[in-house]
Amino acid sequence: MNKKRRIAIAICFILIVTFIFFQIRNNTYTSSFNEANNKELEVRINKLINKHVNEKSFSGSILIAKDDSIIFNEGYSYAKRYVGLKRNEADTKYLIASISKTFTALAITKLHEKGMLSLDDNITKFLPEYKNWDNVTIHHLLNHTSGIPNYYGSPLSYVKYYIRNIQPEEILSKYKDEPLLFSPGERFNYSNTNYILLGKIIEKVSNDTYINYLRTSILEPLGLFNTGYEPNTKSVQNLAKGYVLNNILEVAFFNPSNLYSAGGLYSTTEDLFTFVYNLDQEKLFNDFTSIKKSNGYYGYGISVKEMEDGSLVYYHTGGGPGISTGMYKIPDKNIIVIILSNNQQFSTEDMLADIYKLIVSDLQ
Repeated sequence: MNKKRRIAIAICFILIVTFIFFQIRNNTYTSSFNEANNKELEVRINKLINKHVNEKSFSGSILIAKDDSIIFNEGYSYAKRYVGLKRNEADTKYLIASISKTFTALAITKLHEKGMLSLDDNITKFLPEYKNWDNVTIHHLLNHTSGIPNYYGSPLSYVKYYIRNIQPEEILSKYKDEPLLFSPGERFNYSNTNYILLGKIIEKVSNDTYINYLRTSILEPLGLFNTGYEPNTKSVQNLAKGYVLNNILEVAFFNPSNLYSAGGLYSTTEDLFTFVYNLDQEKLFNDFTSIKKSNGYYGYGISVKEMEDGSLVYYHTGGGPGISTGMYKIPDKNIIVIILSNNQQFSTEDMLADIYKLIVSDLQ
């Protein structure tokens, strides 16, 4: 094959790939929502979300509940955009990143209620090898006041951890001799390392793996059968692919093993609704456990801040490679909003604010 022919074939290939790409980008699937079969509020919600799809590249699934009932649960755009084109649906699974921390915090409080540990226990009681952090308690880990550095500390660490199968023990072994950033309890500093340590404590105390303890103590009792953990994400049925650069580049080689109890779970909107509906948020967040952060307060795996009208929203968000998630509960208005997006650049908090305004205006 001569050089000119090779160049011609290469150009044709590029043109075909470009054509397919722009066909997908220019003919974006929104959802299967049918206005004829829905009430006026749901129609208005769908139009609002479509605006986020078109103007802010929202891709994912969203559930809204009011007065204890689900009023909206739809998928938008694509779970897989290129090979094996697949749409996001209401039951699509997503990696939920740091929303996993709420599950971990709840698991710890359950062990506390059983008398298997105290929240004031030093972590060296269970993990004696971390003697450099012997003044850190479980309480400090739960509300991010330990002073232990975050193992995601640089762009290089993001690349290293995202593409390799790295177990929590390997991560912790590299950081256990690091000095604390400040005295425990002195201030708030969000650190994934805190929740990796909590996962190891859960395993030590329960004499079980983290995910097995979660399954028997939380997931199965609540019927959360579409929530779990799997380092090989290709084996998870109906799991959305993640995208960066506003849905252009598909995330490959991501292995959530390094996030484990700090952010490795996957779930669906309906499972997270059931979880947060049954969650006693004031148990995980009260005057004893909370600590001031830049925007509101953080308790045990849960944050709280005020909406524009002064209503409190209890929430946790998550972010990562091709992940942007938000789990929101507004008890004053009896509203729950779950937003799971496979576009890393999308802001779930912006969408929450718009949805909240729409629902509150409908009540007036």
